[in-house]
Amino acid sequence: MTEEQEPDLTPIIEGGAEEEFLVLSSKGVKRYTVNMIAQTCDCPGFMYRNNCRHIKEVEKFKGKVTPSDNKALSEIPEEGMYASEFEKLVGAKVYKSLIVQGDIFEERGIVRRL
Repeated sequence: MTEEQEPDLTPIIEGGAEEEFLVLSSKGVKRYTVNMIAQTCDCPGFMYRNNCRHIKEVEKFKGKVTPSDNKALSEIPEEGMYASEFEKLVGAKVYKSLIVQGDIFEERGIVRRL
């Protein structure tokens, strides 16, 4: 897989949240199950090193802006809003994701779009 290609990640929905993913092997032959709650993968590399690229791919994938993130961004007025209100509105996970990605910033308790 080259740098430009998107990883082939298939979420497995359990209990209404994305907890497990099927990730295509580097040769494109097998799929491995990554559990993001337990931070485990059933690939041979994880069994040997207790770490693997499949977990990193899912972490990278989950960090991307999703349509729900874009909707969350549209909730912020141009002048900004209280960070606590915004976090309550969109949820802590989306809030943190938007900050990490650099889509929003917080200053003195006010969150603004970049």
